[in-house]
Amino acid sequence: METILIKVDNKENMSFLLNLLRKLNFIAEIQQSTISKIGNLSKYASSPIQWAESKPSFSDFSGIWKDRQISLNQLREKAWKRS
Repeated sequence: METILIKVDNKENMSFLLNLLRKLNFIAEIQQSTISKIGNLSKYASSPIQWAESKPSFSDFSGIWKDRQISLNQLREKAWKRS
């Protein structure tokens, strides 16, 4: 018996592929698993962190420095001090 591993980009495509594979009579076994980019999240279950459902957009960070009084020159000085 031979084994292959297929990574699918989303749940809808995975569902379609599984339905297709189930109709083939030469498939001996189908194992389904969901792998997170972060890995196994069960060890983080008690963590107070809330994981994002998707990547944040650039506009989500608008106003992050609104109460910070810093000039563009001061920001550049701090950035260029790092080596």
